[in-house]
Amino acid sequence: MQICEINFLDIEENQEYADIVTKVLAKCYAEEDLTDKNLYTNVILTDSENIKKLNKKYRNIDKETDVLSFPMFNGVVGAGALTCPGALTCPSARTAVRLIIAIH
Repeated sequence: MQICEINFLDIEENQEYADIVTKVLAKCYAEEDLTDKNLYTNVILTDSENIKKLNKKYRNIDKETDVLSFPMFNGVVGAGALTCPGALTCPSARTAVRLIIAIH
């Protein structure tokens, strides 16, 4: 079962980064006994400028951070109050989270 999807936003795609994120998530899933759970993680790798814009737009914080996360329940990003940018394909009936990570 696929546990994650890796995307790149306004930065060059880098397979090494994607492989590292995938390995880390697989280890986290195994460590927390989540491998057989109905859980999915979408990761977007981007730059600090995009993180700052997203923080301003969705959290009203005018600064960059290393990571933003948006919960998803039943295929709906943000669970109503906070909507995550962009389309996310998530298999139905799975709980998911979207992480947006700044590459410095």
